[in-house]
Amino acid sequence: VMAYRFFDNGDGEVVAEAKGPAIDPYIGLRYPAWDIPTQVRQIMLRAPFRMIQDIHADHVALIQEADAIPLDMTFSHLRGVSPIHIEYLENMGVQSTMNISIIVHGQLWGLFAFHHYRPRCLKPDERSICELFGQLASMLVQQELENEKLLKLQKSRSTLVSLSVKDSGSLEQIVNQMSDELMNLVEADGMAYFGATSKMNSGSVPSDETMAGLRHLTNGTIVAVDSLESVGGLSDRNSCFGKSAGAMLLPLAGNECLAFFRDEVTQEIRWAGNKEKTVDDGPRLAPRGSFAEYCESVSGRCNVWTDSDISIAQEIRNELSRMAQVGSAELSMEQEKQKRYKDLLIAELNHRVRNTLALVRSIARQTTSHSTDSSQSLEQYVDSLERRLLALSSAHDLIGGSGLQWASIEGLVQASLRPFIGENSRVTMKASPIAVRADVAPVLSLLFHEMTSNAVKHGALSDNGESLTINWQADSGGASIEWIEQLSVDVSEPERRGFGFALIERALPYECNGRSSIHFDKKQLRVHFWLPAESIIGISRHSDIGTVSPSSKNTETLDLSRFQSALVVEDNMVLAMEVERLLRGAGIESVDAVPNRELAESAIARGQYDCAILDINLGDETSLPIAGVLVRSGIPVVLTSGYDSKYELPEDLMNLPRLVKPIGMAQLANALIAAESETRK
Repeated sequence: VMAYRFFDNGDGEVVAEAKGPAIDPYIGLRYPAWDIPTQVRQIMLRAPFRMIQDIHADHVALIQEADAIPLDMTFSHLRGVSPIHIEYLENMGVQSTMNISIIVHGQLWGLFAFHHYRPRCLKPDERSICELFGQLASMLVQQELENEKLLKLQKSRSTLVSLSVKDSGSLEQIVNQMSDELMNLVEADGMAYFGATSKMNSGSVPSDETMAGLRHLTNGTIVAVDSLESVGGLSDRNSCFGKSAGAMLLPLAGNECLAFFRDEVTQEIRWAGNKEKTVDDGPRLAPRGSFAEYCESVSGRCNVWTDSDISIAQEIRNELSRMAQVGSAELSMEQEKQKRYKDLLIAELNHRVRNTLALVRSIARQTTSHSTDSSQSLEQYVDSLERRLLALSSAHDLIGGSGLQWASIEGLVQASLRPFIGENSRVTMKASPIAVRADVAPVLSLLFHEMTSNAVKHGALSDNGESLTINWQADSGGASIEWIEQLSVDVSEPERRGFGFALIERALPYECNGRSSIHFDKKQLRVHFWLPAESIIGISRHSDIGTVSPSSKNTETLDLSRFQSALVVEDNMVLAMEVERLLRGAGIESVDAVPNRELAESAIARGQYDCAILDINLGDETSLPIAGVLVRSGIPVVLTSGYDSKYELPEDLMNLPRLVKPIGMAQLANALIAAESETRK
């Protein structure tokens, strides 16, 4: 098994492996880009899981009429592959193989290659597990890369703050004073500043002629070059480049420019065989016949400028451009406040997302384990997992409304019990104004979800139930929560302890040094939680910490067939497909999904829709103009967002229902019915 990472130029390298003792190692060896052609890479993006169970299996010709459109077999597990690839595998001694793509931000970042020296075919459930593993691995790799990028940005922040407080001297003088700090931020060996009438150098830089020749490369954007030798128009390297081998150029206001330089780094690259292509006696290429290590010395290049380097350079450019404006006094205090808030938000969200990913993975595994034990169907497993993830989503929405710090216990309880609160309800709440810390809120939300689900199936909210009472109040320096279910039949401790039971017993003691206990007393179930003082805060009755909108009754039916057609505007394809599935499952026959405003306008011009679900944020634009057009045409509109549900809207759209992702079927049905009611007003 090899983990294989791609470089920007298409080459790849084995960065990890697990193998039998008799097999030669491949770790550290590099492969040229042509080993995996562009067409194959495109297939690996569309079909991340590919398997060849026996390279010697007989091929069966695909027969079709001469004028027929070629059949796309991308997603067929049994499709044939290029004879050259079969020869390639034969030369490796491999008889069966499997690849799992690692996809980051929609691009092929790497792959896991599995090789076997005998024929081997995985069962469908094993293939499904492998595909799920690939998706999780891609998600974790992407998160790790984002973490690395964020850490570098955080380290750069103090330097940029130092820049912003310097209010004496010209921009050139300030840059000169902080040249070492700026070079350290992007790990540069030299720096040059070109002002309107002067220039400044620091560290290892090429000649003035070379720097002047580089300035023409900028076209208003940051440009990074790893090899000055590859730039056309520059003079001979020995006389002009000095130690420098690469440059990154930051255009500033007017005709000013800041350039960073890196010295040459000679690299020894270990190739898996000679990287040059070979040609048969015939007209086609021949696959490599040897994988013996072949070393190549590469010079004239610097260490590659990474995405993190370019992001930091953009921050430097923004700060210098801001300082170059006419007088810092003209800068808005509000802009500065928003910038600092954004920095804090990004750092906090990164921490939260990392923890949430681990929590989601654990929930998925636990749900799988317990669904297997109880012989649940796939549909029941998906429903159980979806409900638990929606409980997490509700908790994060509450936290988002308060600057990512606190969520009220009342809000968390109402998020779980919303369908059961109202007139003639069996639910009674005795609330104290208490909020919990943001890292405790998701776990507490899951606890309320599990207990609500159990109450609906077997307890106070089932046919055997009479009443449910939830109390929370300050107690012993912390806060206690009591969940009391009154039933018409006797209850006893279950023989089987599932995920929910374990969560109730262990979550709070483990997460925040709290306490949990469960008591079965004839016709009463009593659950007691206690949270320590450091996990809670007292809030005012009118605080907007973790509040939720007034609860609405659950939809009587999920039948939305009275809406014959729907428009979905969502820039994420997977989320768009999920909304399509929900709408069609509720009876809407015709659903059109588009990713941006231009295509939405074209779709509206072509036909009439009975309802629309619009994602507010569409990359660099919003769907609000589309919402305005639809509302004025009398079409029910539901808005969605992955951000805070308090997103500011124009006055004519303020009353539209808004949903925060992820979205469940009941939520969507309720919102569409509410939108229809709003349209009739």
